[in-house]
Amino acid sequence: MSPIKIAQIIESTGGGSGRHVLDVLAALAQDVRFEVHLIHSLDRIEDRYRLGVEKLAGQIKIHEVPMVRQVNPILDWRGMWAIHRYLRQQGPFQAVHSHSAKAGAIGSVAARLLGVPRVVFTPHAFYSMGLSGRKQKVYQVVEKICGLVCHKLIAVSGEESSYMLHHRLIAKSKLRIIPNAIQPIDLATWQARGQQMRKQLGIAPNTRVIGSIGRLTPQKNPLMFVEMVARRVQRYSAAEECYLIVGDGVLEPEVLAALERYQLRDRVLFLGFRSDVDDLLAALDVFVLNSLYEGMPYIILEAMAHALPIVSTNVEGVLDPLRDGGLLVPIGDVGALDAALEQLVDPQRRREMGVANRQRLEKNYSIEVMMQSLINLYLN
Repeated sequence: MSPIKIAQIIESTGGGSGRHVLDVLAALAQDVRFEVHLIHSLDRIEDRYRLGVEKLAGQIKIHEVPMVRQVNPILDWRGMWAIHRYLRQQGPFQAVHSHSAKAGAIGSVAARLLGVPRVVFTPHAFYSMGLSGRKQKVYQVVEKICGLVCHKLIAVSGEESSYMLHHRLIAKSKLRIIPNAIQPIDLATWQARGQQMRKQLGIAPNTRVIGSIGRLTPQKNPLMFVEMVARRVQRYSAAEECYLIVGDGVLEPEVLAALERYQLRDRVLFLGFRSDVDDLLAALDVFVLNSLYEGMPYIILEAMAHALPIVSTNVEGVLDPLRDGGLLVPIGDVGALDAALEQLVDPQRRREMGVANRQRLEKNYSIEVMMQSLINLYLN
């Protein structure tokens, strides 16, 4: 019997979208029933994604198609037909799964034109979730089109699903909820590596370390973290509390300018883009998510795997994972963020919440369960 052909399509390879696709590809590649194809753009490739693809190179078929994030009718048309041509030449495919907005639009259209039986789309948080007014309405029109073209649309959290249904972006019959998941790390190994990372960064063993890890983009709202630090340095010395900002992106100049304005360059370790995220998470005492909107952020699951307590803005996709191990604050409320962190000064409280997070991850966010749900969607 010939293997079943499955294609994954992605333009935005950074952050959680790229992580998710790598996990899906790795799992499918181990299943002898499938021939796995990756169609991707290298326009915005990140090191973490590139290294992951290199590890899979001998197990899957990889094809590059130029795709750009911004709406460009000419380039989008070319990208769609390049995907269509590849799917036609390499097919027939049983399922084509596109990720994030651009691939969801042009990849789904290309697959539907060929009559692929299962066209699946995962937005990984609709862009309109972070907008309001007329601009939100415009983007919702595009998102509705994506919902019409695909056979099934995957929401990665209940809150994301509720948003889609409330704004009528997708028919309920097409919607499926499949939460993100990760393989838990070995805590004993990573705790030792976290201590090594602290030494490398010059952080004393007893200093409380609060960190934000993510792209420096408007969605992630990194300036909220800077403003929170500006408040806390008035109360805590460098020996008592240290702050990490990890990531790069379009807001990097603004973040650096804010650190200068608040005179925080000697209190905040600004590390830029790093590929050793697990080492950095292992060095933290508290993880902070500042986002304006999300689907279900992978970095939350990664912090849970490290048994970290988490303070997060009350965005989509965090309420269910953080039932016992997190504190939620209103979006953009710096005072509430500061107050929540004050509740985690006590080491015992941090330990209890961190253990709760790890236990909930192991019980509810298994990568095996996620993959079985996806495969059922591809085949049925």
